[in-house]
Order: sequence, then C-alpha cells, then structure tokens
Amino acid sequence: MIRYSQHGKLAAEEFVLNNPSTIFNQITVETVLEKSEIVATLVASDLYSYCEQYSHDEPSPSSQDPTAALFSELIHESVHDEFKQELKTNMVLYIVAGATHSKHTGKNLATKLRIHLCNYARDIKGFQYAFIQTMSPATRHIYVKKMNGKEMKIVDLATWQWKKKDDGSSYSFKNYHNEPAVNILIDFNERK
Repeated sequence: MIRYSQHGKLAAEEFVLNNPSTIFNQITVETVLEKSEIVATLVASDLYSYCEQYSHDEPSPSSQDPTAALFSELIHESVHDEFKQELKTNMVLYIVAGATHSKHTGKNLATKLRIHLCNYARDIKGFQYAFIQTMSPATRHIYVKKMNGKEMKIVDLATWQWKKKDDGSSYSFKNYHNEPAVNILIDFNERK
C-alpha cells in the first residue's frame, strides 16, 4: 500500500466523514486516497495556543536550530512589541506553512486556498487577523499584494544575530544572500 502523509490522510478522512455524497455512496478513505491527488495544503494554528505551547523563554529544540530560533524570536517580537494588544484565543490565525504542487502553479490555486482559509477563520471561527512568516517571494507576494497583508518586520538573515542560550551568540546566516524573513499581518476587518 502507498504511504500517505498525515495531512493527506486527514484531508481524506474529513472529506469522507463530512461530505454528504461520500456518506451516501459509502465511499471509504482508502478509495479517496487511491483516486485523488492532493495538489495544495495549508497548515495553520491559533497563534495564542501556539505561543502558550512554545514559549520563547523556555529552552527548546530551537536552541540547536538557527532557523527555528529566528522564527521563534520573530513571533515573540511580533506578539510583544508590534501587535499592540493582548493576544487571545481565536484572535490571530497563525498560518504556519503552505504548499502547492509545482505543476499547479500559475492557476491562482495558492491564492484562492489562502483566501478561503482566511474567510473561514474569520466567518466561522471568529479570527480577526492572520499572521504569516515567510522567506518565499511567491508567498510574500500572495499575502501582501493579493491579500492586503502588511509587512510588520523584515529581517536580513545575513545580519541577524542568533542569541543562543548559555552559548553566546553567532551570525549563523552571515553568508546567506537570498530572501529576507518577513512577518506579515492581515487584518480581516480590512478584507471584508
């Protein structure tokens, strides 16, 4: 049997369990997985819950990973310095990751999926904002140009100083010459 990612299996399970026609036709998860193709996916969380679970001040695996440490620091700065209000549950949707299969690029699928997620988060779950961190120019373009997101912080990785716990600091990305890391905030009230 072909192994499927957790995301693919979850999508198939939810589709089978919640789609009236699949329920009526008694379609199984295995049937959906065999006949369907997942072309895009998003992973999102409640930023409040994420921050509760992954406190920036606690030692974590990110203390060994400069990329994780960078994004953890950027979340911490955004929540405590830039956001200007106390974080609450179901207030800020944290869009952790998104991917669209390369053969489906140029079809506006990535943008439509992200807009649908944000509309769902706003209309059904009551979220007021979406928070995104990216180093991808395509992702940045979607959230800023097509979805009216605001760039809250832009970090040139070559100049970012990694402040390691109990180990001094270093410039782990000093030879990095590519896209910056960007924090983006979308205000759902501006999107209505």
